[in-house]
Amino acid sequence: FASLLERLGSCQDAIVLADLNAHCRPWRTELAAARNAGSSSDHQPLCPIVQPRAYPMLTSTLRSAYREVLGQEPNFTCWGGWIDREVRLVCDYVLLKGDLFKARQVLKGPSADEVLVYPERLPNADHPTDHFPVAADLELCSSEQGSPVRTARRSQVVQTPRWQANTWWGTAWEAPKRARWW
Repeated sequence: FASLLERLGSCQDAIVLADLNAHCRPWRTELAAARNAGSSSDHQPLCPIVQPRAYPMLTSTLRSAYREVLGQEPNFTCWGGWIDREVRLVCDYVLLKGDLFKARQVLKGPSADEVLVYPERLPNADHPTDHFPVAADLELCSSEQGSPVRTARRSQVVQTPRWQANTWWGTAWEAPKRARWW
């Protein structure tokens, strides 16, 4: 990630769409949680919390569109149901650099309750991947004043407040009434 930041160093403005496979919040692994559940704190110390490294490094230079709009990253963008465990984390990001782009809207994913109805979580018959799409409606601003250059036509992302399962991109964005809502 340091090399990415080095390459972006000469760019005044940039948009980075990333599947980092790196969570934005501290977490305990399931193995650590299982160890802690079976032990008393008097006999065995708690396993340490895993601290994120990539996200803080990138957001020291870049802004998150989701954080800019919602005040925080989503609860998850990926939720894989495996035979022996579940992996639920935020690993997909829309990152911005400079003053040229301002995030105005973001695509919200389903709630945990909506995913929990599927025993296999993701992927499943309605959603063929373990990731939910992330998207941001960006406003182009004058870099000198931070004000809009022009008002863009509202995109389909704004009109579609939630991701729709059981669709392909074209169907979900062009004809939302035909798609099944989460």
